[in-house]
Amino acid sequence: YWGATGGGALGTAQRVFDVTMEGNLILDDYDINADVGPQTEVTKNFPVTMTDGTLNLNFDATGINGVDQPKLSAIEIIGNMAPADPPVAVASSDVTSGDPDLTVNFTGSNSTDATSFSWDFDDGGSSTLADPQHVFTAPGVYNVELTVTGPGGSDMATVQITVNDPVAGFVKRINAGGPALSHSGLLFEADQDFDGGRAYTNASAEVADLYKTERSSNQREFDYNVPLADGQYEVILHFAEIYWGATGGGTGGAGSRIFDVAIEGTTLLDDYDINVDVGPQTEVTKTFIVTVSDGTLNLAFNALDPDGVDQPKLSAMEILGIVSGSGAKENSDAVSEETDDIATGTDLEKDPIVLLGVRVYPNPAVDEINIEVSNAQNGVSEIYVHDMLGRLVATYKASDIGSGNIYLLPIHRLEGGVYNISIVDGKGIVTSERMIVKD
Repeated sequence: YWGATGGGALGTAQRVFDVTMEGNLILDDYDINADVGPQTEVTKNFPVTMTDGTLNLNFDATGINGVDQPKLSAIEIIGNMAPADPPVAVASSDVTSGDPDLTVNFTGSNSTDATSFSWDFDDGGSSTLADPQHVFTAPGVYNVELTVTGPGGSDMATVQITVNDPVAGFVKRINAGGPALSHSGLLFEADQDFDGGRAYTNASAEVADLYKTERSSNQREFDYNVPLADGQYEVILHFAEIYWGATGGGTGGAGSRIFDVAIEGTTLLDDYDINVDVGPQTEVTKTFIVTVSDGTLNLAFNALDPDGVDQPKLSAMEILGIVSGSGAKENSDAVSEETDDIATGTDLEKDPIVLLGVRVYPNPAVDEINIEVSNAQNGVSEIYVHDMLGRLVATYKASDIGSGNIYLLPIHRLEGGVYNISIVDGKGIVTSERMIVKD
């Protein structure tokens, strides 16, 4: 128009305007006549990256320096650049396993073509940093996911972090009052972690070597304080009366030794009399499911109560860690009770414990074994199988393998050897029996 045939008078500054593309100013105070003159073709090329599906251009002469009208003769849009490469997520960590309160440094900055990062730590935590740090407090396996995004899309990578359960597979066996020795193929450590009491030996007692020694107390009380990681444990206490009524001991029987045992502050054996329970020179175990929450397993043995007689005693103990989430249920005091034998003669003042009678047959067995239960007034809830290292190897919901008083335990997948079966009733009271699996 300006200076063109059939148009207006020639001159510069007759048309001045701006052009913006995708919000960016690409021509500022543009004057065609000043650039190339009238009736002269000219093109302006600009690269642009599309991200929202629409190319936006604005022609404007309303600015301070704008004159007359903006204009456009034609437009070409040519896809002359390759699309953006898709991002590739690369996730790594400085450690992949450790104990609870595990600090892990993650690296995502080795990802390519990524402009943003999103980490999901699989425990409720997250981060948008490229290289975050995270602390895993609880045992478990965590599948940590890194999602990266960029102009070319998104991608995800995974890092697996394992936080060990310090309780699972834990085994500690102590020969109370005696040296380290092997019993039934199991190694018992020398007496330790006790507070008070004395070691006593009756080499003439007609019992296995493990039971020829004991920790007892002229002061009629002693304790054990065993450092442990917090968690759930199966505690097996071993007893045998090697003095009253025993060879090389003193004369006496029922009522010669009566004592209490408390674990984690809860009395679990009240007025316990070994001779009433099983008689002299007879091995017996009492097993309890216990939860430790303060880093120490506390056991107290005393005969100081009015019904106490003579000295409390302990032959040995076993402490076996239970896998988190799979142990026998806990009661409100974090302790439940278990025994290998049906005790008689106890006189509990409150809610006497009704112990299960258990018969396992055939024993040894090959493919399956029968568990016959009596006195199950509270029903049977779970059955656990541990190997002799204390590792949990099988868990069964009782209703899945039987009903009433007979349960058929499949053992065809177990290797040959000796195992401990724990039968848990509806109140968390546990009865244990040994079984032998034949190859």
